Amino acid sequence: MMGLTDPRGARIVGLVDLALVPGLIRGRPVWPWVAARGSLNLAIVAYGLALDRRDRRDRLAAAALIGATVGDAVVLATLRRADH
Repeated sequence: MMGLTDPRGARIVGLVDLALVPGLIRGRPVWPWVAARGSLNLAIVAYGLALDRRDRRDRLAAAALIGATVGDAVVLATLRRADH
């Protein structure tokens, strides 16, 4: 969907995502792991923009990831207030 066709880039994104899973599931507090996940979203968007591809699919993927990051920020703020 994102047009991430570079195998190396896709592997890096996948490995970082997998590395975050244990912390998202069992980490205490959880909010630093949510922050890391949101940061990964922004890094993926930056990587996509660095490729200088601006077709409709790329813009939609970037918008979806930015939306997910906003959602992560809301969860992060809630968890941090609750100190989880």
